[in-house]
Amino acid sequence: MACTVFVLAGIKTYGQESPGLSLPDLWEEAFSNYPSIEAYRSQQRQADFNQRLTRNQYLPEVYLQAQTSLGTQNAISGSFFPLAGLYNVSGSELNGTSNHGTNTFGSVIMDWKFLQFGKQKKSQEAAKIISSQAMHRLNIEQLRMQAEISRTYFQFFYYEGMEHWARNNTERVRAILRASASRARSGLSPGADSLLVNATLNQTSAELHLWQGRREETKIALARWLNLSANELSLNESSILRSGIRQGLSVPEENQGLHPVLAYKGEQIAYAEKQKELASVTALPSLSLLAGAQIRGNSMNNEASFYENWKHSYNNPVHNYAFGLGLTWNLGDAFDSKLQKRRYEERVRETRAETEEVALGLRSQEEISRRQIRQSEDQIADAEQAYESAEEAYRLFEARYMSGLISITELLQIQDVLQRTEKTRIEAYYQYWIHQVNLAESTADFFHIQSQFN
Repeated sequence: MACTVFVLAGIKTYGQESPGLSLPDLWEEAFSNYPSIEAYRSQQRQADFNQRLTRNQYLPEVYLQAQTSLGTQNAISGSFFPLAGLYNVSGSELNGTSNHGTNTFGSVIMDWKFLQFGKQKKSQEAAKIISSQAMHRLNIEQLRMQAEISRTYFQFFYYEGMEHWARNNTERVRAILRASASRARSGLSPGADSLLVNATLNQTSAELHLWQGRREETKIALARWLNLSANELSLNESSILRSGIRQGLSVPEENQGLHPVLAYKGEQIAYAEKQKELASVTALPSLSLLAGAQIRGNSMNNEASFYENWKHSYNNPVHNYAFGLGLTWNLGDAFDSKLQKRRYEERVRETRAETEEVALGLRSQEEISRRQIRQSEDQIADAEQAYESAEEAYRLFEARYMSGLISITELLQIQDVLQRTEKTRIEAYYQYWIHQVNLAESTADFFHIQSQFN
């Protein structure tokens, strides 16, 4: 006995430490464990790196070059374009010297485009907008997950309520079967009554298994959001058979622009406009500050060995330096920039039209949800009254049947009425909370649901 008490106490203590997850807990756990959130956070980090890289592109560029080579030195006058694949041979051929030798060369060159007529600033602003877009995409994904998890959560407790409804029906029909069998044994009712009640009992038992299976299916769907198995998921006991009156049925106008989808579309418009501005300044030149230093050595002693020639190329180096200003102007960009500007103007129009479409859809969803919530509240009130009346009527008819005043058929009919009114009551509450989720999704405000199921 002492051992049994110890085990039960241990189970109770564990239950107190692990009460189960509420709906807000499910949101937070999903934000921490669902793979898509990590993907969007990675995109946000990539956008931040891209912003820093864009800023670094406008720092001075420094090139370091060092080489040593062996080759011929047959110089010839003339000019050429230094295209890829060509290399230079400089100097003049001297009498009595070798036509080959060793060469050493090293240089450091700096190119700083310090004046680009706004291209640098606008490129950095565009990169900042991309980083902001990544943040809004993360917010959109979190909002989507909140809505989907909430719908699945309410569906789970709806199926649990329907399972409880089917179990109550089964128990009522089983009680009717016992009463019918007792009356049949006493000769107060025909034995066929028991067959009719038994058929009804089989039907309610089948419905019980149906709702049990759906509840388990929904629990698996909930556990998926947390990257858990269904057995590892523990939910806080709750019920959807309640409704909360939402304080203030309208959302202020200044808050409507805070919806993550609209904020993201706004960033898309801003990025297209920034690209249009960048296309306008692309045709302008760039001014550069150029500076360089080099060291060069050569050895072409015909009588020396290969090693000595190589060593001599380091002994008598020549140093040079140069600095100045440079102008880079791609004249072809002057023609392309107009087309690029017009292209981004069309992109702005396209994105604005898409934003208006999204805003219209959100306003419609919000208005539909508010009207459906009002209708659901009326439906809940009517369903509660119908359920109370049917429950009271069933108790009276049950007593009359036990007194032999009505037949089994009449009792089963009123039991069917009670069954249908109870089912309608549960469905009314479920639809009410689904409409609340739709409203929260359209306004990006889950505070009401969070306060009711915290």
